[in-house]
Amino acid sequence: MRLLRRHDHHVDVAGGCAAAQRVRARTQAARIVLPTARRACRGGAGGRALTDQVMVSIDLGEIHFS
Repeated sequence: MRLLRRHDHHVDVAGGCAAAQRVRARTQAARIVLPTARRACRGGAGGRALTDQVMVSIDLGEIHFS
């Protein structure tokens, strides 16, 4: 199974700057694989993600479906 690990885009609300969203960790709940750690970093020259310039950081835990 292959999951999205990186999504490159431009952030319109931040003046159209380049960004790269990266998923670093995953968990499984009810047989569904979900990302638990997501970072949105500024994009640099040549499509490189500037990992020292984090714009958004999201960490999820204890995911359950009912």
